[in-house]
Amino acid sequence: MELLQFIKDEGYTEARFVLIDGKGCCLNLHEIYTNDQFLHHLKLVPTLVHYFPLEREPYIECIENERTMKIKLIKGSVLI
Repeated sequence: MELLQFIKDEGYTEARFVLIDGKGCCLNLHEIYTNDQFLHHLKLVPTLVHYFPLEREPYIECIENERTMKIKLIKGSVLI
């Protein structure tokens, strides 16, 4: 299963993360249509993904080689 579709199927509408350069990003998942587009915004291709749905602020952790990125997942209505 593709990562983006899984996140959307779980009901998440927004993803927030910090890029390697320290810049914060917020993606409206309604505006992302493909897994490739999602990974392009992350600027990594994970070899391993961990999902933490029961945390107070659910997130996924994407690991590529020795680099790890935490992506906070948000449910709710996002204005389109």
